[in-house]
Amino acid sequence: MYYHKNLEKMREKNRARRAAGKMKEDPAVVVARTRAWREANPDRKREGDRARYKADPAQFMRWQRKSKYRLTDEQLQQVENATSCDACGEHIEGRNKHVDHDHETGRFRGVLCRGCNMAEGCLKGSLERVLALGVYLENYRNKVK
Repeated sequence: MYYHKNLEKMREKNRARRAAGKMKEDPAVVVARTRAWREANPDRKREGDRARYKADPAQFMRWQRKSKYRLTDEQLQQVENATSCDACGEHIEGRNKHVDHDHETGRFRGVLCRGCNMAEGCLKGSLERVLALGVYLENYRNKVK
């Protein structure tokens, strides 16, 4: 949690530690090596994921959601405790909970139901598209009356 809140400060601190020879490897090198291994060994990666899922499905899904969306512990707790969609208010549980995030910045926005998440995705997060769709539906409603 501290790391996420002070990301730039921690990165600078780690750069200084690497420069002073106190850190063994540059994290970017480790990430690149790990990514290369995963790409070269997709079957072994899949087997490992399946074993972790089988051992504790809830913990695996929690880890996957946290790493995929780069959630802090507080944000993950918010997702887990959510009982209604942040957009429409519909009751949500289990697989109907969707993490909403800004695709440009990656920042967490809230928890949506499946329908609202799909609608937001189709509208590409564009307020102009949402408003245009609202005008379109309103015009149709007025025609039918």
